[in-house]
Amino acid sequence: MYSPLEKILYWSFENKVSKHVKEKKAPRTISGLHALNSAGAKKVEELGYTHAKTGNAHLTIVDVALSRVGALLHWPIQVHDALIPFSFAQNYGVLPYSMNGEPLSTFELVHSSKGFSRIPKLPYFANDEIRDELLPIIQNPKFTV
Repeated sequence: MYSPLEKILYWSFENKVSKHVKEKKAPRTISGLHALNSAGAKKVEELGYTHAKTGNAHLTIVDVALSRVGALLHWPIQVHDALIPFSFAQNYGVLPYSMNGEPLSTFELVHSSKGFSRIPKLPYFANDEIRDELLPIIQNPKFTV
């Protein structure tokens, strides 16, 4: 993607991104603390993370992709809040992760009686360092709701 205002070309492929994206240092902030119980919230606080007061998940995924927010832990997430920001984040080389620790370049929508309305768990991390610190906490059932 070319940004004519910044006169910068951003690119991504196979989880690699242009140097302009990685130059940004993500803050040690986390949105979606409601996905953690009190022990989980205490654990991320001990690691030096603060709560990022953000709007909806849709905009927060964009902020994580742009390194304005360190991580988004939000579930269940509305499909309409996930699809377009997912594409935007993927273009910046930022993918959501499965609970097994695998980056998700695609995700499956599961049909329910209410239709395809929610995706169970979809955490995003602005960089590998934040992912490596927070993913084990999210994967541990004693820290999540």
